[in-house]
Parts: sequence; C-alpha cells; structure tokens
Amino acid sequence: MVHFTKGGLSWKCKEVEMDERHGEIDMQAYQEWDAALERFSGSLLIYETDRLIALQGIANEMQKSRSD
Repeated sequence: MVHFTKGGLSWKCKEVEMDERHGEIDMQAYQEWDAALERFSGSLLIYETDRLIALQGIANEMQKSRSD
C-alpha cells in the first residue's frame, strides 16, 4: 500500500514499512519507483480499470531485481 501525504511518501507491504518522513526510505529505490511512476503516468490507457493492473506489472518487474 502506498500513501501520498503532505508529510511525504510511505509504503507498506507484508515484510517492510518505509516512510520518507523518518528518513527510512532507500533513496535509490525511491528514485527508481518515482521514475517508473513518471513513465507510467504519461501512458495513455484505453480503460481506466487497467491502471492498477499496469501498476502491479511495474511493481512485479521492479521486485525481480530487489530483495525488499
């Protein structure tokens, strides 16, 4: 789950919780995720319902090269 707040970005999964407000986010991971979201945001998808499925695909690909 990803949270976008005025105080910053945080995310949580089964194994880890990260929060940039407390300096806990690995900046390289954050920059990779941010770049992926930027590319994704510029994509034109025909169906609104495809957005989360596409985002899950991005997350799955990034997970292959990370241990978190």
